[in-house]
Amino acid sequence: MPFSVRHHDKDTTEPISFYLSSLEELLSWKPTDDDAFNVAMEPLADRHPPLRSSRPRTVVCHDMMGGYLEDRFIQGAVVEHPYAFYHWQYIDIFIYFSHRMVTIPPVSWTNAAHKHGVSVLGKSKANAARCASLKGEPRPWDCLVFRLLHIASMFYYNNRSTGIVNLFLACRVFFDVCDGMFTNYNWTEDHLERMGSLTGDRQADVYVGVDVFARGHVVGGKFDTNKRKDLIATYNFTIFLFFRVLNFESCRKAEIFANQAPFWNLLMDHLPTHGISTLPFLTSFCQGFGKRHYFCGEEEEQGSWFNLSAQEVQPLYVHQASEGINRGWVRTRGCPEDVWNGGASLLVEGAIPPGMQNVAVRLFSLQIRPPPKLFLSFVFKVADGADTRVSLELKTSGAPSCLFEKVSAVTASEKAMQPRFLHGDHKLVVNFQNRCRMQADSKWITQKKKKKNLDIRNFLGQDISLTFEETVGARWLRKVSSFLGVLEVFDAESLTAAKPLVQGMTLSGILWRKGSYDTSRKLSQLYLSATLRWSCEPHLASHFRVYCLGAHCPKDGTPSDPRSPALIGRAYACLYRVVDLAVPDAPAGKPGWLEFFVLPVTKEGFVEVLPESAKLALEYSEPL
Repeated sequence: MPFSVRHHDKDTTEPISFYLSSLEELLSWKPTDDDAFNVAMEPLADRHPPLRSSRPRTVVCHDMMGGYLEDRFIQGAVVEHPYAFYHWQYIDIFIYFSHRMVTIPPVSWTNAAHKHGVSVLGKSKANAARCASLKGEPRPWDCLVFRLLHIASMFYYNNRSTGIVNLFLACRVFFDVCDGMFTNYNWTEDHLERMGSLTGDRQADVYVGVDVFARGHVVGGKFDTNKRKDLIATYNFTIFLFFRVLNFESCRKAEIFANQAPFWNLLMDHLPTHGISTLPFLTSFCQGFGKRHYFCGEEEEQGSWFNLSAQEVQPLYVHQASEGINRGWVRTRGCPEDVWNGGASLLVEGAIPPGMQNVAVRLFSLQIRPPPKLFLSFVFKVADGADTRVSLELKTSGAPSCLFEKVSAVTASEKAMQPRFLHGDHKLVVNFQNRCRMQADSKWITQKKKKKNLDIRNFLGQDISLTFEETVGARWLRKVSSFLGVLEVFDAESLTAAKPLVQGMTLSGILWRKGSYDTSRKLSQLYLSATLRWSCEPHLASHFRVYCLGAHCPKDGTPSDPRSPALIGRAYACLYRVVDLAVPDAPAGKPGWLEFFVLPVTKEGFVEVLPESAKLALEYSEPL
């Protein structure tokens, strides 16, 4: 069967994200079955303060070498030093930029942004020459707008009306009828003053451009971008960051993560921090890439990988120090070496100054109205030899009359709570353990020892912190560190909720080939590529694990245990393209046999077992 080159890599048939290059492509676009790979699985999560509030916002326009690089591969790619954005808690809108006529954000960016409650925009451009062909059409602009809205709604990214202009009296009429306007980055304070006099009470709807590369005659930029932000904040305008990935394009790729932290640390005191307001809340701190892939503390796959759809909700990344001779300090960063799930854990490290017995490191801002029974669990590892007690701290505020938009006004009633420890024989713990079915690495302290349950009705959850407490006092600076593997918060009632059901599995787009990735092999290997599809209740599963029984190990053709299904991939939608799966030749005169399994992973992190999963069998034979 022919494969659409718009949706599939021409060499491997892997699904890829796409864009539209011309007006003709836009006007002729119609949804097809192949578009399903590009539809975001993640709904836009709730967060506070919400985008609709009248406060100034923060927009990042992501421009990375023209776009559609390794991030175009929907099921992930092998990348040694990828670029990933993970400071979502500081921004409101993410724009994926390219120079194409219609930029459709790669689905992995939309999934990652939506997990954090960040709206995603594409980009479109059309000049007079391109639009000349529409002159004979009735209401031509309506046709274009309809097409763009259809594409945005189809792929679950957001749409917003904007215009590039410096706001002055002659264009005030356009500002009055659109959602907002953004300016270029070559502005002066005089421009801000004039715009301020024309916006009325809509200052937050003026998006003032700031170029991270400091092009043109501007103040600030690069690692002085905070100077521009301060000036914009004076007029209550929204900041629009033209983010040409400064820390990636202007430094060695291996140093990318060392440069991300200082850039955002400069801005963190100038930007509002958004709170998570959706339960269940679970994160393994995976940043969407890694040197290996881990599951429950065990290495599952070797080799570098990159897939932003696998990115989990990210914490506050901080690097702060106190003043004085014996300065205490704290830092949080991703660690790809000690991992529980995915490609990274969270390393929380610091030093407790003399005279202090404990220190709390804020990880997440929350704005949740907890259910009657809130269940907290975390997996962690303490550095060898450390005489430190690690615990979770939940900060709450009295909330009978608290409004989300005015949460800062209730700080007088803030309380720090230590959730109650539950022993392993508690019925909630037993139920949780049965649904997780996790086997822990002995170096990690697992959920079984850290089940927390708390009755906190009439409170508003505000912050989650990790607390280090020294068990032995000291008169000198003491270093502390801990690796966090998983943190989850959910309604205890969800432990008895129905499991997501996978059904209706089908196989299509089958492609066979013979060859070998290993030139030293004398015999050619049989490879299968095909598309698995299934149905599942929407928004119950975070992703799916795809297994195959009867196949060889991928690519190298090494025989695997015929009695045990092998993991062949992870899907972040209800379909998965199997690419070059090494399978044995069919026996002479008999059919070959394969069996595929799909295991859903719930929003709470629960994983089903293979006998209970959906499956599909495939028989094949040599051609006559």
